[in-house]
Amino acid sequence: MAIDRYENLPAIISEIQDGAFKIVVTNTDPSILILGTAAKGISGKPVQALKAQEAEARFGLEGTLTRGMYEAGAGGATNIYQMRIGAKSAILYGVGTDDMVANPTSIETLLKDKDASSVYFVRYTNPTTLGPNALVGRVQVKNAVGQIVFDNNPGGQPIDLGEVMVSGNFTEGANIGALGDPTSFVALNAIAQDKLSATDTFAAVSPAPASFTLSHAPNAGSVKVFIDGAEQANDSFLLSNDILILDTPADADNLEVEVTYEFDGDSSINLRDGSDGVSLSNMELFEALDNAFSEIETQEFKQIVPMGALLDAKNTVDGDIVVLSSDLTIPAGQRYPVPGSAGDALGKLFKEEFEGETFYFWDIDNDGEAEIFPSIGEASATKKISGEDFVAGDFKEVNFAYQLANACFVSASNEYNVTGVIGTSLPASMATKDVSNWVGKEPIVDTDGAVAANGSGLLGNKHMVGKIGYKPGFFATDSGNLPGPGADSTGGILKDRGGKPIDIGRFISVYYHPQIFLNPVDATGFGYISNGAAYYAGMIASLIPQSAPTNKVAQGADSLVKLAKVKLDSLAKYHYVGLKQKNRVFRISDAPTAARPGSDFVRLSTVRVIDRVIDIVREIGEPYIGEPNNAQARLSLETNIRTRLGLELKNNLISRFEVKVSATPTQRIQGDCDVELVIVPPFEMKKIRVFTSLARE
Repeated sequence: MAIDRYENLPAIISEIQDGAFKIVVTNTDPSILILGTAAKGISGKPVQALKAQEAEARFGLEGTLTRGMYEAGAGGATNIYQMRIGAKSAILYGVGTDDMVANPTSIETLLKDKDASSVYFVRYTNPTTLGPNALVGRVQVKNAVGQIVFDNNPGGQPIDLGEVMVSGNFTEGANIGALGDPTSFVALNAIAQDKLSATDTFAAVSPAPASFTLSHAPNAGSVKVFIDGAEQANDSFLLSNDILILDTPADADNLEVEVTYEFDGDSSINLRDGSDGVSLSNMELFEALDNAFSEIETQEFKQIVPMGALLDAKNTVDGDIVVLSSDLTIPAGQRYPVPGSAGDALGKLFKEEFEGETFYFWDIDNDGEAEIFPSIGEASATKKISGEDFVAGDFKEVNFAYQLANACFVSASNEYNVTGVIGTSLPASMATKDVSNWVGKEPIVDTDGAVAANGSGLLGNKHMVGKIGYKPGFFATDSGNLPGPGADSTGGILKDRGGKPIDIGRFISVYYHPQIFLNPVDATGFGYISNGAAYYAGMIASLIPQSAPTNKVAQGADSLVKLAKVKLDSLAKYHYVGLKQKNRVFRISDAPTAARPGSDFVRLSTVRVIDRVIDIVREIGEPYIGEPNNAQARLSLETNIRTRLGLELKNNLISRFEVKVSATPTQRIQGDCDVELVIVPPFEMKKIRVFTSLARE
């Protein structure tokens, strides 16, 4: 028999080489959504990239969004959507109220940009000024071109052009600007007066330490101290409210002390400034993606790629250490790690919804308290927005791959079938040793298949491979959180009608290969190296469902990483996707999903075929919703499904099918019916075994 040393890899087991075998197919309907960061452009809304140059002009080259578009296009995608994530709007709190607890007010820009607070202007006139009959103050907002975009205009015709969201009862508070004066609008960042500048000058006093009373209480991290013009180190002084205690030199009697700082000129009005969100820490990216998946829950895309999200992102649950930013200008509780730093890891998460918005608390050291928390309500290190104390188990382990798989599962369960592609980290360098350590070694398993000695690198990832005390896989839970130790001790794993755990790994592919890309994002002319997840998603989108990416030529792909077959075989065994090189041409090594061995949905082509069949049934069934649930309607539905699937049988989308539409008396009363399908997909060919013998003549 033919020798197959690499049993997990697709191959033709023969001495005869397979030549230029190439299948050119066209996919007419798939859409691919790139989720990424950008320095400009509309945020939080998918936008179709009709022309690369237009998309580039719309979002710019900074961040990951435009790069993802070009990489998906290089893979073959022609129907690409982009969605900018991570940017934040500006929100002004406290206008028109004397008590933000009893009567909270806010003015929020729809523009999500670092300059949002400087391009919108407010004029507010309180009820007292308006007159004795006025119950509500007048709020007016103007944009940068001088257009009134909001005016509640009590007693008159209101204006709301949808550029700002104004919330609360504006019944109190001080006036801003003067009613009737068209020039008296004030920018949001000027109203807040959060960062007014001040300079205090003193004569130095000996002996040290000297104590000085400042004119205002400085903002954290904004203080600079100079003695005779020379700036002093931060550890040479202490600050307590408006009191500065300074270690002065022994001969400082006649030297001048100058203190510069920023202060909050009006503590009753506060601004959460906007941001571009170009560079996000892992925890900020997780939040941005969480919001994005909520936004697109009812929108149809066939592929989703979360740029920058990695299967193996650092995680405190796995022993990684979070180091928060040391920037003291950022209030305590809101300091995330520096993006891309050694201390940029995921913590454990608690989410709380408040007034229609989701807020995030992060525990970075597993102490059951939040080191990162929102500045709203009663939120603190130990309390939720509602004022309740945190209890054991509130904080959950998170993972980007599980987040993507769960989002696809939720969409497929309720609206549209969608799959995702997520990348992995890159090697420390492209040197052979670093690449080998990055791939790692397989774990040692016992006779029951449980891990007895942990693997390393990608081959040691607990979600794909498992580890001691942890079973691999991505499974749906009723809470939507990761199952397993330290993640979700209360949420049970969901099971299908057959009693099997719902394996949501079927919805994602994990792509590991670093690739070289040449596109306008690269300013060097030599290309840049990036994980090829978007490229692979683009390639999937270019193929009809029944044609797998397995062994397909990766057109235009290039990489400095060329793995030995033993490494390729190990990675394929644990359902990673990458490139193999054959005859100096890169091909897709294999096309599994992240589903566990034994699942019917290990092969991506099977998933895509079944998803297409379900899409057909949904398309046919849609007109029946709202109509009578009687035998005639159910027969009509079954006939239409049978006819359409018969056509797909001829088109080789499926090999065989059975369909039955039924409803019990109880179901008829409730308005339900069941469509039971049995589908035989055209299973993809992974191996061709060639057996050759000789004859004498």
